[in-house]
Amino acid sequence: METATIQRIFDQQQGTQQTWLVSSAASRIQRLKKLEKAIVAHRAALQETLGKELRKPAFELTLHEVAFTLAELRFAIRNLKTWMEPRPVPATMGTLSARSYTQAQPLGVSLVLSPWNYPVQLTLCPVVSAVAAGCCCIVKPSEFLPATSEVLRQIIAAAFTEKEVCVLQGGVELSTALLELPFAHIHFTGSPKVGKIVMAAAAKHLGEVTLELGGKSPCVVDASANIAKAAGAIAFGKFVNAGQTCIAPDYVLVHRSVANELTEALKAAIQRSYYTTGSLERADYARIVNRQHFDRLTGLLADTQAAGATLTTGGEHWSEDLTIAPSILTGVQPDMAIMQEEIFGPLLPILTFDTPEEALRLIRSQEKPLAAYIFSGKQKQTQYYLNNIQAGGITVNDTLLHIANMHLPFGGINNSGIGKTRGYYGFMSFSHERAVVHQGWMGLTRIARPPYARKAWLMRWMKYFLR
Repeated sequence: METATIQRIFDQQQGTQQTWLVSSAASRIQRLKKLEKAIVAHRAALQETLGKELRKPAFELTLHEVAFTLAELRFAIRNLKTWMEPRPVPATMGTLSARSYTQAQPLGVSLVLSPWNYPVQLTLCPVVSAVAAGCCCIVKPSEFLPATSEVLRQIIAAAFTEKEVCVLQGGVELSTALLELPFAHIHFTGSPKVGKIVMAAAAKHLGEVTLELGGKSPCVVDASANIAKAAGAIAFGKFVNAGQTCIAPDYVLVHRSVANELTEALKAAIQRSYYTTGSLERADYARIVNRQHFDRLTGLLADTQAAGATLTTGGEHWSEDLTIAPSILTGVQPDMAIMQEEIFGPLLPILTFDTPEEALRLIRSQEKPLAAYIFSGKQKQTQYYLNNIQAGGITVNDTLLHIANMHLPFGGINNSGIGKTRGYYGFMSFSHERAVVHQGWMGLTRIARPPYARKAWLMRWMKYFLR
């Protein structure tokens, strides 16, 4: 796409933004309802394209993509008026007679750079937040799923004009060109490596960023956990979407006394979920997105086995349809290659520990993760991990669940992300919360004005107050 075209669209949106700056809750809700209607109308098209490009099962598309996005959208519609209202704050000594409050104001024209693994929710949910906040935006979905990106373009085009919200399609060259523009806010979902590039680009214009990244999300299973339930939850969280989920359990830390029991329970959970006909049921299991990621994962699997780990189950892979079976690796050591990077695929390393302190040391040796999971039957042990693990979000005795509550913030910490999304937090990520003070009848700032020679009494009072 030509740079002149990109600049023209950006300039048009800058013009529209002046109108959106003072837009009412009713007008924003009307825009969101148009988007809702467009999503529903294109559900079949999304199923067709994602079925072909990612082999995403219809159930997963409905639950994790369409229903998830519509729930986010409808939550915003229900709560937007409240979010936009001024929020009163208490007075202080210096503002005794004044009325003080905070007010959310749109940041301005924004950029949404979305990934391929959950292309509907991770593209449209940030758009919901931007529109709710009153921000025009340009959306650039992943080039890895061109047919799905085209449907997303059609959805946005059905709800908005180009000068309000639009989708631009292309590869790295387009992303690079977009990052040259002075967006007020950039919402990026992807890897920490690219997140650093996005943040550096935003810094040139002092633009704000929300970075939804990833990392090696740990799953701790102590000796008191319900092993059968833990295995079912871990298998689901890890292998849904073939492990291509940013908050999937990246590795398991299990107490040595229950390690064999957990491994067998995980194997049984995989059989129940994905081998109901005796062979891998592809209708319930997504494929790897492309050859590059397929080769990376199969290479990682081979390297881990060569380093001494044991392939307990799985390991089969089919290059013709880019499928890798759910695989469990035991005997994994912290210095192996599989523990040095986010896996983002259906390979599950299992490591053992003897004490909670040992487990914590291993978790702390990694960058702070986007998510963490704790399986324990003891409140004291659970609280120990909650107090000592730094992660973007934590679910206890299940996986993925903390993303399902729209009243909670979702986001990483340092290497796993910056900023928050979902519900009110997504609305605020595209807003500037400004301070407003209306002076009252007392006008207390007058006593702080020159000439100061007449303020000796005030100086004596301040010295008494500050001692």
